[in-house]
Order: sequence, then structure tokens, then C-alpha cells
Amino acid sequence: MNQALVQDVVAEVMRRLGPRAPGGENGNGNGHRRPTGVRAGEDRAANEPQRRATYAHPHRASVPVGEYGIFDRVDDAVGAATEAQKKLMRLSLDDRDAIVKLIKSIAEQKAQEWGKIELDETKIGRLDHKIEKLQILKLVPGVEFLRTNADSGSNGVCLEKFAPFGVIGVITPVTHSIPTLSANAINMIASGNALVANPHPSGTNCAAIAVREYNRQIAERFASTA
Repeated sequence: MNQALVQDVVAEVMRRLGPRAPGGENGNGNGHRRPTGVRAGEDRAANEPQRRATYAHPHRASVPVGEYGIFDRVDDAVGAATEAQKKLMRLSLDDRDAIVKLIKSIAEQKAQEWGKIELDETKIGRLDHKIEKLQILKLVPGVEFLRTNADSGSNGVCLEKFAPFGVIGVITPVTHSIPTLSANAINMIASGNALVANPHPSGTNCAAIAVREYNRQIAERFASTA
């Protein structure tokens, strides 16, 4: 792998993606700003005609940029996640477990509603599959996997304890935007990490709806410990 090869690969990918979507860096062609952490031009997805229609999605007005973790600049999203992760590290393992369980509960309660919203926006998959993937998030492992191990021998004692990494970037697929970011959030928050979710352009709005609801309820639940 060398620089020339990397440049050739990038050039070929950009050629296949085609020209940038209308509206410029943050625009979507009709004056709306996309709630996302990435400021790059959109790709030309296979469902481009349907995707253009989602810019006028009826739920867009309920997901304002700048509230409860919704950003249109990646630097802003990373900065907020960095500050959130510092607060998360101060919480006990029991508190992290409570956050994880809250996310699972919200996803299960909203499964029907969010499954429909995601299908309407992405135009991909089956409604029953999207609903079920939200309902089974309760099976995703959380703090129960963070077990401290101790070994002793003639050379002394070795203690293994899991520690947070920091802020992690997440890229979601268009096929299952909400379930993917939710499962990642469960794993990462349980281990003391914050995340910045970068949704696929064709599933941006449904992802933002879920993120905003998670953050809103988490903020209310832990207002006294912020």
C-alpha cells in the first residue's frame, strides 16, 4: 500500500459516486440543514429518487440541530461527546447500567413508531424486520461483560479491569440506521465511552430522531448528577 495506490482508489470511488448532491456542503437542495455530524457531500445512493423525497420528511421539524446531541458540524459533535464522556466516567457502573437499560426500554417502546419512520425514509427492507431489530436490543450485552479478573501466583497478583477508551466514531448503514447506532450506544456507554454517530445520508433523519430521544431521557434521568 502506497500513496499513489491510495489516491487511485479514492479517485475511482469518487468517480463512481458521481457529482455532489445539490445544495452544497450542508444543504439538501431545498434550504433545510441536515442534522448530521459530517459536512461532506452526500453520495449518490441507489435509492436516490426516493431519498430526495425524504428531505421533506414530516418528522424533520421535530429534530432541531443543536438540541440533545444533534449537530451539523463534526467538530461540534466531537466536542460535545468529549465533554459528555468526562461526565460519563464519573458515573458509577450502576448508573451506566441504568442508562443502558433506559436505551433498551426506549427502543422497545418506540419499535413500531421508529420502524415505520425508518422504512419511510430509507425505502429499504421490511417493516417487521426493522421493528424486530429494535425489540431485540434488550439482548445486546452491557455492563455485565465488564468483569474484573484477578490471578495470583508466585510472582504476585495480576488484576485486569476494563477502562474507558474515550470518544468513538460510529458509521451507520442505511439498512438499519436506528438499531445499529442503538446497539453501539449500549456497548460503548456501558464501558464508559461516548460516541459520535455519523448516519448514512439516506437514514439521517430517523437516526437523529432516535439520538435526540435517547439523549433527552438520559438528561432528564441524570439531571441531578450532571
